[in-house]
Amino acid sequence: MLHDDASWVYSLAGSAQGDEYWEAPMGLGGLPQFARIAHEGLELLKHRDSDRARAIALKFADDIAAARHTVKLFDDNQKFYDGVIADFVRIETLHGSRFSADDDLAIVEVDGRLISTSRIAAFQRTLVLDATGDRAQGRGHTYNFGNEIGQLVSVVLLGFGLTKPRSVPLELPEGPHPSAETTSRTDRYSGWFEPEFPLPVKDALTVVETHVNTALLLFALSASEFTSPLFRARFITAAHVLNALEEVQLRNPALAGRQGMSELSRLLTMPEAKRIRANDKLRNRCMHYGVPSYLQNLGPNRPGYGLVEATTSPRCTFDQARADVLEVLQTASDLFRDWRNP
Repeated sequence: MLHDDASWVYSLAGSAQGDEYWEAPMGLGGLPQFARIAHEGLELLKHRDSDRARAIALKFADDIAAARHTVKLFDDNQKFYDGVIADFVRIETLHGSRFSADDDLAIVEVDGRLISTSRIAAFQRTLVLDATGDRAQGRGHTYNFGNEIGQLVSVVLLGFGLTKPRSVPLELPEGPHPSAETTSRTDRYSGWFEPEFPLPVKDALTVVETHVNTALLLFALSASEFTSPLFRARFITAAHVLNALEEVQLRNPALAGRQGMSELSRLLTMPEAKRIRANDKLRNRCMHYGVPSYLQNLGPNRPGYGLVEATTSPRCTFDQARADVLEVLQTASDLFRDWRNP
């Protein structure tokens, strides 16, 4: 499973590398999941061979761990909802000291669907506002951070005696390509989501949206070659997105009648969403490496390694779980697109 995930990372990153439209969006959008794989792989190695794990020198260990935690959105037990909002208040101050009010938000979209923003990049540690250096010459925080994730994934595999990741050429999506724009956050956010939401809350909602769109759109090019890694990344995303949106709903009961909030409620009550949220054991096994001994009938050649059938109750099949995840992600993506463009 770890080797498959490592190969998935290398293939996605390698296929986008050098492409003027897709390279940066794939790095920005994919980084939380890539950091998850590197971090969780290292954690498993610490349990299996602590001496070998301690010998791995990292410059960005804290950044990798922090980026991995952003996968959990508001479920991050180090922050939860209020901690995430506090992060964006801090990021707002940093942006305000670095940029003018007319250009304090950079956004990346694909056909009206949000992929990343400069504030999300700061939240996920890919952007350091006081960083210097030229990325083209191999310097700078963003480049070095991403490069260390790739190196760590490979080193962890070697620590387990596994071969290096394979890199499979994947065909980049046809049709609309990502486009970038620099604008005013205050002006752009004025029509996004609900007017009553403070700007840092809108920042946090864009994180949720970009997780959805990355899993649904950017990772789609790996569907035929990496069925199991893609499913697990998407299941993790869908589970945490649903929890995050429920938190927003619970904190804003007075806005329940609004169109966007009504669509949010509809998403949360979908049968597919309920099944995903009921399967926390599956989410845990998608997130972490290592297999408990009580799980039965697993295998490297089974769809999803047999994790769906082994962890769900009532029993669900891989195909059903995959269909549920796709339906939820597509519905959530449409919800966010319409909520930001009423």
